[in-house]
Formats: sequence, structure tokens, C-alpha cells
Amino acid sequence: MNGIFNLIKPPGPSSNDLVSDVKRLLKARGMPVKKVGHTGTLDPGAAGVLPVCVGKATRLFDYLLDGEKEYVFELCFGVETDTFDSYGRVTARDGKRVERAEIEAILPGFVGENRQKPPIYSALKFGGKKLYEIARDPKQLVDETDIREKKARVVTIHALDLLEQTGENRYLLRMRCSKGTYVRTVCEDVANALGTVATVSFLLRSRSGDFALADAMTLADLDQELAAGAIERVLTPMDRALGGYVRVDLADGCFERLRNGNAVTCPEGLQEAVIARVYSRDRFFGLGEREGDGLRLRCVLRDEEFERD
Repeated sequence: MNGIFNLIKPPGPSSNDLVSDVKRLLKARGMPVKKVGHTGTLDPGAAGVLPVCVGKATRLFDYLLDGEKEYVFELCFGVETDTFDSYGRVTARDGKRVERAEIEAILPGFVGENRQKPPIYSALKFGGKKLYEIARDPKQLVDETDIREKKARVVTIHALDLLEQTGENRYLLRMRCSKGTYVRTVCEDVANALGTVATVSFLLRSRSGDFALADAMTLADLDQELAAGAIERVLTPMDRALGGYVRVDLADGCFERLRNGNAVTCPEGLQEAVIARVYSRDRFFGLGEREGDGLRLRCVLRDEEFERD
């Protein structure tokens, strides 16, 4: 079994909890798979799209993570927590009332490349430990500001729009961004630009690459489809999940050379360093990349049909 389940993670469980649940369901239905993993952590309090790879699809983590993300989230101005969400400890309050026009005026300034400092409560590692482990350990006498600065990285925000006002000092926003962008840091930066404090009171990932919330299913939905023997309806094939990559079709004579790790003559039109979905005999074989005048496989995903040929 090789493919991706487009699941909805509810608020509460961690992303790894959902992976464990998928393993349990597959085993209970007589379809155990050794390798199962998700393609991008969602905070425990967040909800939304969480693609879960099974089998050889776990080799696609890096490629699926590169996909654009979309989030819908609510900012609650006037209160700040140490986690920048509603699950943290309140660290600051401010009585300023933020008007809609103020937010609309500053949001365009966040579109484009941004140097972003990750929240101290995140899974990034520093000195061999995850940042949230450092933050929760009272014995760790560290400068959180310094750590965040050292772990800062450049991300890209493609769009940041105000959707509606949801209450007094509460606003719903939508963001399209590159991988590695922290919504909670965007919240902090927006509040700083407005001269106040804020926290994320609601967070939903509505898209991850080609996987959209409208097409996602709950764990209960997955269990129902597995019980009905309809796994083909819910398991996205690997090549379909990689639809954003260009497709190249190779002649039969190339098949054995690629299988053995050799390069083949590159098809015309494929640019240098461009990743492509490679097909032979109209079947998906893996991901390749042009190297000079040749094409070499970077990720072999041949299925059982190839093994029998």
C-alpha cells in the first residue's frame, strides 16, 4: 500500500497522534504498513489538513513539504501568551482597541519574503533539544530571545487577507505562505506593527500543497471506507500528489538504466535542476532531475508492477 491519506486533524491530539491512529486502523483492517508519517506538523491546538503518507509515499516528505500552505486564523488583540496561542500562559495585556482599517493598512507590508523568528514553543531543535522542551524545563537558564534570533529564517508570504471581524478586537485572516511559516509569529509581528499584543485564538490549515480541506476526511471517515473495502477512494496515488511537478515520459529502453541508478538522455525541454515525475510505459516510476544532458532518478517509487516486469 503506497499513497497519501488527506486527513483532517481536530484540535487536541498531536500530528503524531493522528499517525498512530492511522497505523492502528490499518492494522485492525488487516492492512498493516510499516512506514506511516505526516507531511508537516500542526500544533496540537490547531486543526485542518494533515496529509498522511503510507508505504513508499513516506519517501516524498521533502517534496510534499515544499508545497504552498494556506491557513485561516483568528487574532485576538489585547492579550499575549508565551505560546502566542490560547493554550499558553498570559504574559501581557493591552487595552488598545484595534480598528479594521488599521489592520488592512499594514497587511500588504507582510506579503513577500520575511525574516521570521520561530516561537519558543515549537518543534525546531536547538542544541539537540526541541525548543518547546527548553521552554518547559525550569532548569534551562537560557535567553529565549537569543535562541529565537539564532533560529530565524526567511519565509515567503504569498497573500495575507483580512476576512472579517469576529468580535471586539477579534479578526479572522487568511494566509498563503511557504513551508516553515509560523502563523503564531505572524500574529506577533502584526501586533507589534500595530503597537499592541495579540494571540492566535483559532487556527485552521485549509490547504497543504495539492491537498485541500474540502477533500479531506476525518479519522472516522477513513475507518468507514476501510471497513467497506474502498481504500482506492481515499488513498491518493503518489504521482497525483505530485501533480505540481512536470511530467516526462521515457522510452522503454531507458527503463533498466534508471532502475540500476544510471542516467539516461534527458528529454527535450526539461530545464537544469528541475524535478520531474518520471514515467515509463505510462506508469509512474519516481522523481528525476536533469544533470547536464542526462536525467537521473532522485527518488525511486516503482510499484509492484515494475518489480514483476
